[in-house]
Amino acid sequence: MNTALTTPSATKSPLAIVASRRALALFGASLGVTMGLFFWLKALHAGAPNSHMTPVFRFLFAYYDYYGAILMGVVLLLAVFLRLPATAILRAFGEHPRAVAAFTTVALLAGTWLAYHAYPLSMDEYAPYFQAKAFAAFQLTGKFPAELVDWFIPIGDQVLFFYVSHETGEAISFYWPSFALLLTPFMWLGIPWALNPILSGLTILVVHRLALRIFASSEAAGMAMLLTLASPVFFANGISFYSMTAHMLANGLFVLLLLDPSPRRLMLAGVVGSVALTLHNPMPHVLFALPWLLWVVFQRDFLRRSLSLAMGYLPLCIGLGVGWYLLGKAVLFPLPGMPSPADVPISEYFGIPGEKLLYLRAVGFSKVWLWATPALMVLAVVGAWRWRRDAPVRLLACSALLTALGFCFLQVEQGHGWGFRYFHSAWIALPLLAAAAFAARPTDAHDDWSHDGHARGYIVASALLSLVLAVGLRGWQIGEFITAHTSQSPQRPGSPDSPRVEIYDASRNYYITDLVQNDPLLRDPVIRVISHGPEANEAFMRVFRPGYVRTRANVFGEVWEPATR
Repeated sequence: MNTALTTPSATKSPLAIVASRRALALFGASLGVTMGLFFWLKALHAGAPNSHMTPVFRFLFAYYDYYGAILMGVVLLLAVFLRLPATAILRAFGEHPRAVAAFTTVALLAGTWLAYHAYPLSMDEYAPYFQAKAFAAFQLTGKFPAELVDWFIPIGDQVLFFYVSHETGEAISFYWPSFALLLTPFMWLGIPWALNPILSGLTILVVHRLALRIFASSEAAGMAMLLTLASPVFFANGISFYSMTAHMLANGLFVLLLLDPSPRRLMLAGVVGSVALTLHNPMPHVLFALPWLLWVVFQRDFLRRSLSLAMGYLPLCIGLGVGWYLLGKAVLFPLPGMPSPADVPISEYFGIPGEKLLYLRAVGFSKVWLWATPALMVLAVVGAWRWRRDAPVRLLACSALLTALGFCFLQVEQGHGWGFRYFHSAWIALPLLAAAAFAARPTDAHDDWSHDGHARGYIVASALLSLVLAVGLRGWQIGEFITAHTSQSPQRPGSPDSPRVEIYDASRNYYITDLVQNDPLLRDPVIRVISHGPEANEAFMRVFRPGYVRTRANVFGEVWEPATR
């Protein structure tokens, strides 16, 4: 065990930042960036809608992140006065990873119900959820009445999220299917909300193992785990139905396998990489993995290592990647003049970033800061520089930078999402790089950072406060947002799931088409469709449910239920 971090902490000084110029620098830099973001958010919070951002992206940034910035500033200030046995805390985390992972999983399982309401909020979450339901029913596709398919899957979603046949009524998710396949056994058991909490617990174990492997220090492993847990974005994605937690876990496991590149581990890394490539789209893994793949195959034994990796990558990439694309093309019979998701030219998605995209990415990376443990990004820079001669640390930094740079050429905005989810596949690099800031380097006998208990104590205090206050705030915000979103219903609140059809009017409400979520085989008693106008709605009901009558109508739409006799 590394004993360099066991020196006395800041117990002899009333304020750590007074006793340590490093603690003072971390405090000043972190508070300065946070205050700069606060004033930007304050202007957005009070200003008119910004044409650069979609309504939901602007709302989540200008309102929820505004209060997140305030709380981060409060945490940074409170941590100045909090003195804790930092080394003992880090050792407790680092020496008991399974207990920490188990606690994390249980806490996130509770969060899926208390904050997320076990509900796939956005279409990005619903598309694999829909596909997993089809898989759990031993079907490859959903099946709707062909002439009515546009009612069950709004036309806008057919361009972005689903392959839909207007001849057969079949539908599948546009996203590649690995995340849906991971979700399928949980769907079959009736607990789809349990997948991401379990993946999050496994991620904690991978973070611990990576830190221990790279730094050979239980305190550094504990620091990486604590900084991960104390970041609200880890909690938020861990209770959601987004694939981002699976991306982060797969990339972390991929790195762990490549650190000791035997033929067997290389092949396993290829298998893990192929799952990561096909979770929903290949870009997150490609950007993260590229530095590692180049390092492994060009270091030595180019042909043997390349073949081992290819043997792992190719089967699932062909079956789940190419195969899913071909299935989508076979299923898809779009309306005349309507584009297929698969036929959208790549130039629509990628291009040289202009003013609007650079603005959006500035927002995105601001969200990385605001949804992380205070000072995490500052520490990551420090750690990357201190350990820049160490290949794993250097490659982690390259993966993070390449992911950040690569998404600057993606001509879309994330819309819904917690933190900056486009970066989340590489987010695992940040707590590991941050742990490097305090990890003792074997070749440096005069390693001031690793001996600075005051700075380390300040970071531990900030992280623990963030774990309680910031994670709590973000959990409350998420729950409030989902409650407000799902309240846009024509049905009375708290109504039982008795047979009915809810017809949503998308012309006057906020992302209401995201509420049109149905079982892929229409087995649920409640069916949700999109309105096509009063006359068309009546004609639809005469065909789809001829024995139903309209029982309720409001600004959100109509409810039709079986006629009472």
